[in-house]
This record gives sequence, C-alpha cells and structure tokens, in this order.
Amino acid sequence: MTTESSVLSNGMKQPLAVHSFLIYIIVFAGYIVLSLLSDYVSQKPVMQLIWLITPSMGLILLPVLIFTYLKGFNLKETFHIKIPRFKVYLVSIMIIVSGLIIIGAINGLLTPLFKPYESPLKNLEIQLLSLADYNIWWLLLGTTLIPAICEELLFRGFILRGFMNSVGRTQAIIITALLFGSMHFLIPRIFITALIVILFGILLILTDSIIIPITGHFINNLAAMLILLKSRGVNPDSADMTVFPFYIIVIAAGFFTIGIYWLIRNKQTSAIANHNAFA
Repeated sequence: MTTESSVLSNGMKQPLAVHSFLIYIIVFAGYIVLSLLSDYVSQKPVMQLIWLITPSMGLILLPVLIFTYLKGFNLKETFHIKIPRFKVYLVSIMIIVSGLIIIGAINGLLTPLFKPYESPLKNLEIQLLSLADYNIWWLLLGTTLIPAICEELLFRGFILRGFMNSVGRTQAIIITALLFGSMHFLIPRIFITALIVILFGILLILTDSIIIPITGHFINNLAAMLILLKSRGVNPDSADMTVFPFYIIVIAAGFFTIGIYWLIRNKQTSAIANHNAFA
C-alpha cells in the first residue's frame, strides 16, 4: 500500500480512505446546494421529475466516475464489478427480502420515537404522490432503479473500497453506513437506513459483487414506493404498513440465518479452491 493509493499485486491502483472522504465531501456539498435550490424549481411536474433524477446522475455517478478516471484507479476492482453465480444471486435475494422484513419490524417498533420528526417525511411523501399522479413510471424509475445504481456504485463501490484498503472490512462497512445515513437528512430514516446499508455492505463482502447491493437497494426502494402508493387515501393513523405478524418475522429470521451461513461457507470454499489453484 502506498500513500497515494492501494496498489494491487498486478500493479492496478485502488482508492484509500482519504479518497473516499474527499469524494463524499464533494457529493455531500452538491446535495446541500441542490437542496437550497429546490425551492426555485418550476412547479411543472415534468421539471420536478427531472430534478428528482438529477442528484443521482449528476451529483453521484458523474463525479465518482470522473475522479476514478483522473486518479487512474482500476474500475473493475474499485467498484466490485463482478457477475455473481446464479445460486449466489438467489440466496442473496432471499437474505435481502428476509433482512428487510426484520428491519421493517424494527422500524415499526421505533416509529413512536420518530413521531416528532415526521413532518418533513410526510411532506416528501405528499410531493412524491403528486408526481405519481403525473407519471408513475418515471417516478418509479427516478426513485428506485437510478438511485440504486448510482448510490451503490458510490457507497458500496468506491467509498467502501477506499475504507477497506485503509481500515479493514468491518470498520469500512460501519463507516460507510454512517456516511450514507448522514446524507438522508430526515431523522426517521437515518437509523433504519444505516441498518439496511450495513446489510448491503455485508452482502458485498460475502459475494464480491456490486450487483447484489444494487439489487437490494432497488428492492428496498421499490417496496417503499409501492407501500407509499398503496397508502393513498388511507388514514396514516389507522394503518401501519411496517407491522408484520410475529410468525413472518420468525420465518424471515430463519431464512436470513440460513442464507448468511450459506454465503459464508460458499466464500470459504471459493477461497480454498482459489488458493489450491494458485498453489
């Protein structure tokens, strides 16, 4: 490892923690500027939809790709670009779904604590629902797939890689989750969001593929949007969409445990096979 970057055995360069912090500050500053300018956006729905997509494409994906190119970092290794085996992908989806159910149950328990801070979140939901009336498909694209790709390439790709090369995997997952949570200014979302992305970080470590957290991020965002759309016309005080029957939580915990165990064993087996191949 050098002071400028982490150098692989084959001479390819990767980022360090200092690069992760720098790109995070750049993106965070962009979000602050964008939030200050949001009041000046045209009230036309089409302009609001474009404004919704702009942060992901312009403030996340573009800066990190340009920075990676200018620093000469290896694209594949930096962003964990790897196609997972089909069985690994299916097990990962099982873990994602069961994990989100468990985290959703935790969110349901914590909801009373977040009541005083719900006003900004409710305002955001009202804005999204108004855009859904204009064009639901563009809304879903701008709130599910595009953020999933861009945010995961930044956080579970570039930023996580930089911290992994500097402080180790466990610390890197936690730090990255805290940074990701801090970008979600709405207080009710910060803790739960951190739990979700810790799960995504663990899955990336176990699968070595950015495709897994992108899939998980997409599933989470899509579920949240579908629940929000389903709640139209429903009294929020009479229906809590994050409450699950106890037996569902128990089943989810079982699938989650089995899935994580399988991925750990699979990674250990793959490591042994690779070691023997190069021995």
